Amino acid sequence: MAGLPANDLQCDETSQSWNTAPGTACALIRCELDREPELDKLIWGLIPHWAKQRPAARPINARLETAAEKQMYKRIFRYRRCLVAADGWYEWLSTPQGKQPYFLRYQDARPFFFGGLWNEWSGPDGAVTTFTVLTQPASPEIAHLHDRMPVIVPPEYYAAWLDKDVSQPAEVFTLCRPPAPGELLARRVATAVNRTDANRVELIAPI
Repeated sequence: MAGLPANDLQCDETSQSWNTAPGTACALIRCELDREPELDKLIWGLIPHWAKQRPAARPINARLETAAEKQMYKRIFRYRRCLVAADGWYEWLSTPQGKQPYFLRYQDARPFFFGGLWNEWSGPDGAVTTFTVLTQPASPEIAHLHDRMPVIVPPEYYAAWLDKDVSQPAEVFTLCRPPAPGELLARRVATAVNRTDANRVELIAPI
């Protein structure tokens, strides 16, 4: 099985986002049944397959350490993992003046993939396919912003992450190596990102 490196993603300007909000469609790679990995767009915010109606609150994150045990995630943790395309994410630091946003990325600005879980839910209007992003303890250099961070899957593990034969939790945990010390950069950005309708490249500019 071949994984797809993040720099092979081809995105036009209309598909780019600098402020992705829950409930919107995001680019990711997944495997369905016995097909090869494919690029798709799924809605961020997981709906469990057993939900009788579309829930108002849908988890956008799931803890890596417990996902294999929880009813909502344990089956898809084994068989429905996905790679969510990104080049950074935001965290907010509480200050006396209010919450200050930071944009986090690799020092060399390379794109990467978050580790996620996807699921399909059949509702009254048809099937809806959604996903959630897995999180793990934050790397030391960014832990002052938040004690958690998204799971970033290293390129050499893309194929294994999407492989249904890699299904035991202990096997999956070995694929979730955090970035090395000094690899991540956190830069302060303008509070304009706090508006969910704001979406322009200037949002990630340092201040």
